[in-house]
Amino acid sequence: MKCETTKPTRAEKARIASRKYYRANKAKVGEYQRDYAAKNAEKLRAYQRAWRAERHGILRAAMLAAYGGKCACCGETEPKFLELDHIFNDGAEHRRRYGHADAEWIALHRAGWPKDRHQLLCSNCNRGKLRNNGVCPHAARSEPNAEAVDTHASKPAPTRELRTRLRAHRKVPPCSRCGAIQGTRTRGPFAGLCIKCQDAGRRESAELIKAWCRGNPLGGETSQAAGGQP
Repeated sequence: MKCETTKPTRAEKARIASRKYYRANKAKVGEYQRDYAAKNAEKLRAYQRAWRAERHGILRAAMLAAYGGKCACCGETEPKFLELDHIFNDGAEHRRRYGHADAEWIALHRAGWPKDRHQLLCSNCNRGKLRNNGVCPHAARSEPNAEAVDTHASKPAPTRELRTRLRAHRKVPPCSRCGAIQGTRTRGPFAGLCIKCQDAGRRESAELIKAWCRGNPLGGETSQAAGGQP
């Protein structure tokens, strides 16, 4: 019985020969590549720009198709108006992590285009959400008890409820004393405490310092235990 083996194709043979030549002539190949890049700089830049534009278009089309191809708020379907929105308003964190949109889209593609943190919005709804404290004016208008919001005013400070929800989403640990997550510090002597418990801790520290300065029994015992005078 003959062993069934597949012969390498012409392209595979060329790849193997190219790798073998490169390993044997690295310096020569490197010098040739540098000379070619210097002589054809503008041609290479034009090729890279065209390649990036083509890749961007392919990734954007895939992103729009994966997220439904329409605005999740008003139903707009014009592709040029649609943008990827971060549901929990953490787009700045993602931009710092990935650097540009293509890198983020590639990461989302590899993750299977998750729907729990991203959605499609048109430019109007996305900007309205930015200026309306994280809620699109369309959604606020549809609620009967929603308060009117001036979308042309400067960006308002986040409400207490929104800050609490965002901190909970970012998995900020709760206060180790009272369990609250509002204003919990992650560094310093009061790490793990909320704002109220931080103030209480400062007051307690001040009282201990005053008691020490008054020469209370606690301070005297500490001094004697250390071997000094009371």
